Amino acid sequence: MKNKVLVWMLVVGIAACQEVSIYRNEDLKIKYKETAQLPPSITLTFREVVDSRCPLNAYCLQTGNAVVTLEIKPIGSSSASPQEVELCVGACSSDAPDTTYININGTRYKLTLLEVAPYPNFSKSLTPKEEYSIKVKLRKSPK
Repeated sequence: MKNKVLVWMLVVGIAACQEVSIYRNEDLKIKYKETAQLPPSITLTFREVVDSRCPLNAYCLQTGNAVVTLEIKPIGSSSASPQEVELCVGACSSDAPDTTYININGTRYKLTLLEVAPYPNFSKSLTPKEEYSIKVKLRKSPK
């Protein structure tokens, strides 16, 4: 009985400590207005989305794009101010690329926007922002 309790406590403890690791080549999915905590002590918040992509089942002269605003902030550093970046998927300008480099606590990271969901659909009404999510990749980058 004692062994079963220990095994159960170990399983619960492991499940509670899972983190999204930037070092395991995992993509991170974040919902609109959600904040994700990343190692080593970084928060990433999905602040805003502007989606002008051509809807499915529609004919458009331009493909459009989706631009998201993200806030990156080191945890526990009272002197560091948050960084705000805009990333884009679709027909993007150089002002809002899909990838940017950020420096946090002296470490350089590469942040890439992989996906903005849901994709607009001509047969559905305008998607509320609360239904959006993004998929990003954050990687430690050589200097």
